[in-house]
Amino acid sequence: MHAPYYPNASIPRMAALGGDHWQLSGLNSITVIFGKNGSGKSLLLRSWRDQKTDNIHYVVPERSGNLEFEPGYLRQQLSGEQRSQQAKRNYLSEYRQHVITRVQGYFAARGNVRTATLPGDPSDLERLIGQLIPDFTISLDGLANPPYRLMRAVDQTP
Repeated sequence: MHAPYYPNASIPRMAALGGDHWQLSGLNSITVIFGKNGSGKSLLLRSWRDQKTDNIHYVVPERSGNLEFEPGYLRQQLSGEQRSQQAKRNYLSEYRQHVITRVQGYFAARGNVRTATLPGDPSDLERLIGQLIPDFTISLDGLANPPYRLMRAVDQTP
């Protein structure tokens, strides 16, 4: 497994939740945060994203829209500031298009290379996306349009 980008983090905590900072330590390349509704999980993640908008991405678990690449969103996805402003909204009707476009932004920023010479091999991203959509298999290809192929895991049909 890939080494974590941030094994430890100090994240500013809003005054309404006690101020000071949240201290996270022992983070892995995949870290799961559990807590009751309203306990501040999303506030922590948004605060962390706002602290490092070019490196931290917070994907809101919205479930609306079409799952398709939208080239007009690519410029927004390549800008940490625009991604952050967009993610601060509570609802985004084109959420899925923005997520798929972020995959193309990933290839635009990193390239379509599958080696250890660059951080974040596309295979790692395929595996992580696969955990979010377990009924499907995703194959990423930065040279294809759209930059992914999505198939049903059961029978491998598109």
